[in-house]
This record gives sequence, C-alpha cells and structure tokens, in this order.
Amino acid sequence: MRRLVLRARDRGYCCAVFNYRGFRRTLKTAMVTTSIDVSDFASVIRHLRLRFPRAPLLAAGFSMGANMLTKLLGQAGHEYTTHNALSYFPSHDKSPSTTATTSFLDYAQTNTPFSAAAHLTAAVSVSNAFDYVRLSHNLSNRLQSVLYSRPLTHWIKARLIRHPGNMERFMREKPHINMTRVLDAQTIWEMDDRFTRQVYGLPNTEEYYRVSSSLPHVGHVRTPLLCLNSLDDPFLGGDQLPLPRSQARANPHLLLAVTKNGGHCSWETGYVPSPSSSWLLRAVLDYCDAVVALQSGSSPPSPPLGP
Repeated sequence: MRRLVLRARDRGYCCAVFNYRGFRRTLKTAMVTTSIDVSDFASVIRHLRLRFPRAPLLAAGFSMGANMLTKLLGQAGHEYTTHNALSYFPSHDKSPSTTATTSFLDYAQTNTPFSAAAHLTAAVSVSNAFDYVRLSHNLSNRLQSVLYSRPLTHWIKARLIRHPGNMERFMREKPHINMTRVLDAQTIWEMDDRFTRQVYGLPNTEEYYRVSSSLPHVGHVRTPLLCLNSLDDPFLGGDQLPLPRSQARANPHLLLAVTKNGGHCSWETGYVPSPSSSWLLRAVLDYCDAVVALQSGSSPPSPPLGP
C-alpha cells in the first residue's frame, strides 16, 4: 500500500488510505470493520467528495479491501437499478411532466446507503476472493492453515490484546461474546465463529461468510472496475478461485484480468522487490490514468504496460 501511494503521488494523485476500525486506536463503538458492512467505506468516499468536489475519485482495494470495494460498488448499482424512480431519488426538476429517470451521477447526491460509490470515477480490485465460503474451505486445508490462517489469527488477537480498552468495550456492550474463547482461537474460522459473526448477531459462520462475499454483487457494478487476480494465488486457492467470468462478459463496466502468475497482491517482476519492480502498481495506475483520460477526452499520460 505504501509503495502504491508513493507511485501514485509521483503521477500527481492525492492519496488517502482507509484504515480499519480500531487500527492503532481505541474503538468508540463495539463494532469492527468487515466485508459484511461496507458503510465505513461509503463514509470515506462521501468525506473525500466533500473535500474535493471537482476531482476524479478513484479507489483501489487489496484482498479483503478488494472484496469490500467490489461489494459496495455492486450494492450501489443494484440499489440504483432497483429504485431508479423520480419518487425515490429527488430530481432537480420538480415539474409534473418530468419522465426521465435519475442518472447515476444524480444518484450519487442522494443519501441512500450505498450511493457514495457513484462518486467514484473508477476502481481496481486486487486479489479479491469473491466467495468467502469457498475461501474458508481453502483456508481449512492443513498447509493453508499453517501458512495463512493461524498467523493471521494470531495477528488479530495481538491487535485485540494491544488495545485492552477495545476488549473491555466488547465485554461491556456485547456480553454474549466470550472474549476468553476468542483469545483461544487458533484459526480464522474459529475467530469468525467465536467473535466476528457474533458481533453482527448472525446464526453461524457459514452465513457470515455468505453475506460477506462480493460475488453475488459484482454483476451489478456500474462503475468502471478492473478486477485483477492470479491463478497461482495460494491464499485464495489458485486456479480453484471462483472468478466472475460470466458477470464480466455480461457487464460492460467490468474488466476481469487474470494472470498465470502473480501470487497474492504481488506481481513482482524481479527477485528483489524495488520501487520499479512491481507490475501490479503500474497496472493499477495505468488503468486509473486511462479511465480518467477517457472521461476527460485527453490522452493517458502514463506509458503502456510493460514487463
């Protein structure tokens, strides 16, 4: 993320990083950032639009952030399509003869749950799992558990322990959550079963993973979205990843780019990472440059993609 921000600044972008709730600070509510609720993401977009009312807004999400971004964009597209009526979205023209439907840009001005996503000029999803039920099955594999699930679980627990005030808040406001069992969790599935899904009052972990997934929403996206995935991504299950191929064929707003190699949020072109070795960073920024240039009628300032 830091390297992307530095490269983006070199191209003239002003960058903002969305951190999850409780990251290096005490929570004010007994709530955590997950893919089940993307309202925090929407709030950040609204805030940036108010700060920069005329600038193109672009977003890039990585791994879980990619799932959140894709889900938000899909929910916005579905909400717009489902409720696109003048009686639902107030129009600037109040005359009785008005029959035109509200544009997607006008929809962005409404205060509906997902309308903030319509402010985005373009977005990039990197190493998105799309289907969290499938992801959970992959992480239950013994090797994946040792390499990914257990280390990630211990990292989450360390974050909880580092801020005891957060644990106290959950114990006070969510007394049904047994924090002792939470700290005994050894895998992501155990952490989500004992903690995360109970924060939202869901009946089981499978349901939590189902409603967190962006795959059911990706077909409704109405914002230019590049989905970048690699077939050798070990975290997501490699070539078993449920990619939204049919949705990309049917939706002109989606561009699904799948590479043979690249790993998870990597795509390094050399043996030693350096500021110029990441194909991923060039791909993300070149795509954003191209969409902005296309919408403004100018030529993309960036060079074409290279090895």
